[in-house]
Parts: sequence; C-alpha cells; structure tokens
Amino acid sequence: MRRLVGYDRFEGREAWEALAKLYCVLRRYVNFFQPSLKLLEKGRQGAKVSKKYDSAKTPFQRVLLSENISQAKKDSLTAEYKTLGPVDILNQLEMLQDKLWKFSWNKNGNAESTFVVSKDDINDRNMQPEKCGNLNRHYHTSEKVDLRKTPRTWRTRKDPFENVWDEIRLRLELMPETIAIGIIQWLMGKYPSQFSMGQTRTLQRRIAQWRQEQESHEKTLRALMTTQMTPLLTFSITDTGIQTNLECGKKDVAKSLYY
Repeated sequence: MRRLVGYDRFEGREAWEALAKLYCVLRRYVNFFQPSLKLLEKGRQGAKVSKKYDSAKTPFQRVLLSENISQAKKDSLTAEYKTLGPVDILNQLEMLQDKLWKFSWNKNGNAESTFVVSKDDINDRNMQPEKCGNLNRHYHTSEKVDLRKTPRTWRTRKDPFENVWDEIRLRLELMPETIAIGIIQWLMGKYPSQFSMGQTRTLQRRIAQWRQEQESHEKTLRALMTTQMTPLLTFSITDTGIQTNLECGKKDVAKSLYY
C-alpha cells in the first residue's frame, strides 16, 4: 500500500475520505487485474532451499477455480469483471492519488488543500489524471518534515493526569513554589495504584505548559490595566501661552497658563 499511497503524513477526516475512495478503486485493480504467485511447496537440501510456485493468477481467477465458493458469487464477480477496464481503473487511481497527495503535510505541518473526491469522480470513466511531470507513482514522498519542529495536534497516549488536573491546578495556585516531584509524591499517597515516579517528566511538561499560559494571561491583563489607568497628556502651544489638557477616562480637565 505504501507504494501507491506514499510515505507522507495525512491527518483529518477529508484525508481519510480521500484515502478510503482510493482504496475502493485499488481493491478492484488488485483483485481483478494483478496476478500473484502462490507457494506450493518448499524443500531444503543441505544449505540449498528450493521453492515451487503455482502459475501466476489474479485473486479473481483463484476464486473461480475454488470449490468452496458458491456459483452465484462467482457469477456476480464475473458480471462485475466484465464492466471493468484496466486502463480506466489506472486513470482513476492516478487521479485519486493526486487528490490524496494534496492532503499531505507540507513544510509548515499543514495540509495544502481541502479538496474532497466525490463518488461521481470515481465513477467518471472520462476523467484524466493531473499532469505532474515525471512524478513517480510509487513511493511518493514530499520533502521530509521534522515533526519535532511543528506544533503537535495529537496525543500518542492518554493523559494520565486528566482526571486529577483540577486538583493539581488548585495546588499550584495555592502553592506556586510546588514542583512536579512533590506533586507526584502527593498523588502517589492519595491514589497509590494510579501514579508512579515514572510519570514525573510528563507532569513537568504539563506544569511548564500551564505556567507559560498563566504568564501569557498575566501579561495581557497587565497591559490592559496599564492602558486604562495611565492618563494621556497632550500639550498644545498657542499665541497666548501653553494649554495643558489632562484626559483621564471620560473626564476632561483643562488648565491654561499665561506668561
């Protein structure tokens, strides 16, 4: 599958839908038009290993030769096979590959397109793949992205502190000097079978992220309070003297000094 799908990263429902539609067409191509060899027997003579294979057949041909498949099922598959054309299916695969690869992550870690392939596109036999120059249809991959430098939008495992985070946050607000090791020891005493010292590094990251968010909120509030409380001083020079206007909120006070 990687030969046709590629090695890029895909994320989101739209990418999943495009991949599912590609698999729908790929299933027909593999089952009806791709022959494969089946191993019949294997023998060893000293260090030499000999293998004997059956003649190459498609999965569809093997089904027709099988005695365990009902005749009604064979007739249904034969009718479907007569409606298919390998050239049309290859054109559909190339078109769906082009649309799927538009959802691969670029250098910034974002998908490049929001295109969704419809059922009409799959059933349209006159559609042509996009011109991509010498793009190889196997092992497609774009420039590699270092995911460590891009913001993560997914979790690799369940958050172990999800159910007790409110308690941890309250403890941090009441005792800001508390560190992760102390909180882990407190959690181990309160929930003996749920937490261990091996989760210390995970909690350290979580606390560091929370403190960073709190600092950002405090800076924003401090900037808003400074803007609202600082009076604005404006000076205007006239022929008769200097007039000083003091503005604070909605009250305006004017005082003129004459020399």
